[in-house]
Amino acid sequence: DCGPQGAGRGSAEAVTVGGGSHSGRLDFCFLTQGGGGSLTRRLACDAEVGERERGTLRSSLAAPVPRRDIIVGKVAGVMVTVVPAMALAAGLAFIVATINGVDLVSDLGLLRALLTFVAATAYVALLASLGLVVSTVAESAKTALVVSVGLWTLLLFVVPRVATLIATAVVPVESAELTRLRRSAIDASLQRERQQRLADAWSESTGNAPLPEGPFPTELRKAYAATAVPVERELFRKRHNLQHSILDEQTRHRHRQLGVFSAISSLSPSSVLEQAMTGIAGTGMQSVEARAEQVELHQRHLEATVFDHVFGTQVFDARTKLMISWLPDP
Repeated sequence: DCGPQGAGRGSAEAVTVGGGSHSGRLDFCFLTQGGGGSLTRRLACDAEVGERERGTLRSSLAAPVPRRDIIVGKVAGVMVTVVPAMALAAGLAFIVATINGVDLVSDLGLLRALLTFVAATAYVALLASLGLVVSTVAESAKTALVVSVGLWTLLLFVVPRVATLIATAVVPVESAELTRLRRSAIDASLQRERQQRLADAWSESTGNAPLPEGPFPTELRKAYAATAVPVERELFRKRHNLQHSILDEQTRHRHRQLGVFSAISSLSPSSVLEQAMTGIAGTGMQSVEARAEQVELHQRHLEATVFDHVFGTQVFDARTKLMISWLPDP
């Protein structure tokens, strides 16, 4: 979805594809993390300890084959089992999407799909290696299975959640409601200051003359404008700087929070896979934040080149809304 904050993840409840509306979505990343990861760990954790319990490992080690080749062969066996299944599922999904009118060939769609599959293959290879390590050091197949399930659950579910909690605690980001209240307080304070200073400008320029009941006389209008216009411009610049200082502060905090989260979650292959896939697709947190910043910078450029040179114009935050009012006369 493209909104005032840039491009973001769309709704999964009503995705319009081709001529129809389909509910739900196919999350290839989670299928790889869950289904592919579960199958990989189940095969890998039994590769060494299973042969040891069945008594076939001795014959393999007695053969004139380097042990390195035996290890590589076991990893390759897991990959040959899992990767073709993922390729079949991805290919069918690609065909179904194409039939339903989703153009995945143009705009680097095919290249992104291939890069996504490469990332999924690397993830499966890493899990197979970790599973083989567990299978090598475990005393029994049951122990290997329990340890691999615990390790897989820790990497897939626990580490990303812990990373979110730690990042939120270490670098808290102010809520949208608190930000709105702070900005409203700035506006209220500047409005009171504006009323007082415009009243002083009226007294200074007209000598406390009473307000005319009809249209302002030309001379009176010019005298008042000569004193009031600099006040309006000064307060506009002041409001502009104060409001944007709040936005800049929030941006810095979001960047620090995202950095802490990325550093901790990188301990989990599942999180690395998700960051890689969303980065390739352009839907990751970094991509969304970058687009939001582009919108914000573009809005500020408009303010600096156009609106700042127009007397009395008030420009509100580009991330929420844009409201322009002309003061003192419409």
